[in-house]
Amino acid sequence: MAAIQPSLWKGGLFGCFGDCGTCIYGFCCLPCMFGENSSKIRNSGCFGPCLLYYCCSCFACIFAGNLRGEIRGKYNLPEEPCSDCCVHFWCSPCGVCQEARHIAACGNNPQGAMTMQQTQMTAPHQQQAPQY
Repeated sequence: MAAIQPSLWKGGLFGCFGDCGTCIYGFCCLPCMFGENSSKIRNSGCFGPCLLYYCCSCFACIFAGNLRGEIRGKYNLPEEPCSDCCVHFWCSPCGVCQEARHIAACGNNPQGAMTMQQTQMTAPHQQQAPQY
């Protein structure tokens, strides 16, 4: 039987500079990156979420926070003291970049982010009675 343990984000919220390509893309075209993240998690197109972020960025903490919650759910990430909406209210570019790095590191496979502890159980050995 396998026990699923919560995993952690594949990089810190302010770890953008560890992956300069993601950092530059996220800060130059944040709506596009948000749309790509959304399409990978929701298996849908990226144009709608991209347009939503572009036109309604003042409400990003609501809809981007919602997507962050979906990402946490899919990859079994623990909820943090700073809620998903707060991350996108205070530093949405850092949040979107962190999400993109995590999705890229784990792929679209939620098991890629989980730590599995394997427990093996076996039946006790039975001895046969000697025959005379």
